[in-house]
Parts: sequence; C-alpha cells; structure tokens
Amino acid sequence: MTRVPRQLNAVGWGCVFVSVNVAKIIQLLLERREIKFSVEEAALYYRIFEPFGVDARLFKKLMQEAEWKSYNQGGVIVPSGKPLKRVHIFVQGSATAHSGSTGKVMYEYSGTENNGCIVGATAVVDPQIVGRNYPNRIIANDSVRALSFDTRRLIAFIKTNGSTIESAFLHMMYVDLIASLRKHRKTGHNYSSGLGLALHDLKTMLIQACADGKIHPQERRLVREFMAKNDITKAQLTAALESKEIGWTLLEWEDGAKHDDTCFTQSLNRLELKDEKVERKINDS
Repeated sequence: MTRVPRQLNAVGWGCVFVSVNVAKIIQLLLERREIKFSVEEAALYYRIFEPFGVDARLFKKLMQEAEWKSYNQGGVIVPSGKPLKRVHIFVQGSATAHSGSTGKVMYEYSGTENNGCIVGATAVVDPQIVGRNYPNRIIANDSVRALSFDTRRLIAFIKTNGSTIESAFLHMMYVDLIASLRKHRKTGHNYSSGLGLALHDLKTMLIQACADGKIHPQERRLVREFMAKNDITKAQLTAALESKEIGWTLLEWEDGAKHDDTCFTQSLNRLELKDEKVERKINDS
C-alpha cells in the first residue's frame, strides 16, 4: 500500500485468496465433526440405509428433511379417500391398513421388522401419483413411532443427492412387496386394490429387480407369481419394462441381463471385419 501507484488489484486478490482458504478450512472442520445419531436414527441407518452405501453425513442431511411422529393405539396414521402427500417409515410399533370402502384388513405394517415398514413410497419412483387419494385407512395397533417425509421434497432430495438413498427406499418397497406375495400365497387373500395399483406395484418390483442390470431367477419367479395373481398380461409387463424409468426390453428380461449395446456393436464390427478378411482371401485365391 506504500507503493506509488497503490497496488489495489494485488491487495484485492490477496484478500479473496485468504477468504477462500479460510472458508475451506471452516468447511473441513465442520465435515470432520463427529456425527451423532439418536437411538432411533442409528437403528434406522444401520438397518436400512448403511447397507446400501448411504454416507452417514448424507443420512443426517436426510433426517433434516424428515419429521418424527408418534401415534397412540387406535390413532389414524393415514386416512382413506384423501390425497397421500407423505411417505411414512414405521420404526416402532405396528399398524393395520383397512379398506376404506369395506373395512377389510388389507395389510399389517410393523416397525420391528425389515418388511412392511413403509407407506407412500410408490410415488418416489412414479411421481405422477403424488397426491392421489389413498384407498386404505391405516390405524395404529399400539404405540407407533414413524418417520414422515413430504413426498415432493423427498423426491427432490433423492434427485439431488445420488442413487444410494433411492436404492434404500426401493429396497424397503421391494421387500414389502415380496412379503405381501408370500402372505398372499399362504392365505389366498388379495391385498391389491384394483389392476391400477397392481401395475404400480409391478413397476416398483421391476425397477428394483432391474437396478443392477441382472435378474435373479427368484426375482423373475416372484414377478410371474405376482402377474398371475393379479391377471397382468405379458403386454402389460412389456409396457412396464419399456417405460422410461426402467428402459428394458422383454428380450432382455427373458435373458436375465441388460444388453450392452456398445459391446454388441463392437462384436458386430469385429464379425464384419472378419467376413471382409475371409472374402478377401477367397478372392485372392
């Protein structure tokens, strides 16, 4: 500053450099702070989210989007016939879903097991159904603790923060559907409400099954059983597979693996090149 003329540009850039470094140091210190979970958060994280590679800091960030709710025995968790705009994860206690029209028991939810612990998550993979009227009424059987998310905010969070969170939610939905199929097979009851809901459930199963690019025979068998129980046709299966969320063909589904178009093209090019060499040798001889 004692130079003439004064070096204001250099001073300005020096201040910017110092400010950026100070901000980065503060950011690093904040990131290295010990992450603390409540008992409920820790149980949920290590049981459902950590196995799918969800970082502890990302899970803590997800918890900031959630709201813990408590329900007494007999309390209505989800009313029937009204738009369902939230996703609920049961972490303690149990609840029963009753048909809004007949009062018939449709499903049992339990927060103490890995299955049957999520409601409303179909909208996570199919946002078009957000806000549609929910056909069942879910009532607490005892003291229930649930983690509740605004559906649209949850969808936005998943899109912004990668696929590990989505995989964990899809796993909960997929295990829930498998449990429903097993219960269906044991009791003979139909827990789906109409073909439309069955097609949504099928699409959810397919998204989870196709996520890693390979189909396990057990997954294909479960899908076949689900289709048979709900009178879903092969054409409807094909339409679900070819949707933008899945992007598979029926042939790939039957082969049990997603075809690699790049490898196919390279193989085709090699075959064409080999044919040209063979043809050249024949002509030379």
